[in-house]
Amino acid sequence: MQGGKEQPVPRSRDGHGLGVEESGPDRGGGHQVSRVGPLPEHLLAAARCPFSSKRQGGHPRLLHFVLYPCPDPDVVEYDSSCHRGWEWLDRLVQRSAELVNPDQLARTAYDDGGRIAVVHSHRLEAQRHSVHGKRRTRSCLKVWLRGLRRTPRRLPVVTLLLASSPDAASLNLHEAILRLGGWDEPTVMDHGLLRVHASRPVHLLLIDELHIMADGIDRTHEGATGCTVDEVLTLSRHVSATEIPALTLHAIGLPGETPHGERGQAGGKKGVVVPPSPRFASLFRSMLSLARSRGLDEEFDLTLETTHHGPLLERPALYIEIGSTELEWSSVPAADLWAKVISENLGLSGNRPVEWVPGGDVMIGLGGGHYAPRHKAVLSESELWAGHLLANYALPFEEPSDDGLPGGGWRHSIEVSVEATRAAFPGANLFAHLDRKSFKAWQRNAITALLDGLDVPIRRGRELG
Repeated sequence: MQGGKEQPVPRSRDGHGLGVEESGPDRGGGHQVSRVGPLPEHLLAAARCPFSSKRQGGHPRLLHFVLYPCPDPDVVEYDSSCHRGWEWLDRLVQRSAELVNPDQLARTAYDDGGRIAVVHSHRLEAQRHSVHGKRRTRSCLKVWLRGLRRTPRRLPVVTLLLASSPDAASLNLHEAILRLGGWDEPTVMDHGLLRVHASRPVHLLLIDELHIMADGIDRTHEGATGCTVDEVLTLSRHVSATEIPALTLHAIGLPGETPHGERGQAGGKKGVVVPPSPRFASLFRSMLSLARSRGLDEEFDLTLETTHHGPLLERPALYIEIGSTELEWSSVPAADLWAKVISENLGLSGNRPVEWVPGGDVMIGLGGGHYAPRHKAVLSESELWAGHLLANYALPFEEPSDDGLPGGGWRHSIEVSVEATRAAFPGANLFAHLDRKSFKAWQRNAITALLDGLDVPIRRGRELG
């Protein structure tokens, strides 16, 4: 039940169906369990997207799948209110942590309008529970997951490479990626010129609008193609006052900008951050390695940046840039380098793509300047994954008040960045790295207390691995 209305239940011809239940304080505050039986191959896993569920009275609101009929007493409960993510060992059921692999679940949803929408695996967490002292058999769960995996109606999931015709560097990068080959003939669509890779789930889209203003382009593309966009990698120019040639990349959003909710000058929405692409750190390290091997490190500053500018998107995203003047924007060697890095990370050349595996260590960087030198050093010398990096200007502090609590937007910036990073990295061991010298002692103390409440440890030195 949701909002006092019974949810629609899709049913197959043989009488099986999949329903949705919600629990919380209005349902006694307890966990309502979902009973699971073998699933017919043609049946969709269906449920309302639960990402917007809110806590009430200290209890999480839970959304559950219920399969009818249920001849098996085994139980699987789906808790959609958390961001802890998934863990797996044998690709179906982890032997000890009692969590299942989301990649085995269908990624579709059923809404009030009767149409098919999308539920992302990073928005759901499945947990197995014993009920009335009965143990679950792994075989039942395996049969059910195999049924989901075989459904032919599963929506395709793609990476979207986004280019913009008003941006010279973006066009240069677009052409470099096309030169790699493997792309089908272009299709003219209402929102841009689309090319689909022949062997990998990757779309290359060229739009007429400047990319930083293309709010919601991920959802627009999903509606136009019927695919689920898993991430957006935007090809872009880089501009700086110093005009230093640079190859750089960064996550997007407007942390620290106010008033919250207003449109940003460079796109996006003030106070809102977009989940970072899990490939952030991998793309950075691949760029470092390839640029050095090709001698481009003598011509370009190889760097990364803290989170800034738009557009406003729902899917994990990243900006990949060449800077900082027209001369560099048209550089073929720079564009070819980025094209090669992207190809290797997405598996466009037949290699295995870089993909997030739950249980990895993910770093959020706090403090320092726009080019985050301390966080950059950590990521370049480790195998860590990277989430949002926030410069000092995105963490505005006000002097502590009489009660000792500092005001300012720093708290909100950290909270939304932690939430967005957790959404992008299900099952992550999330931690924070501080540019300690960029903060005063009372600021570090305030950040430490907040992170402790968010269950985000701080690492330094040898702890960074």
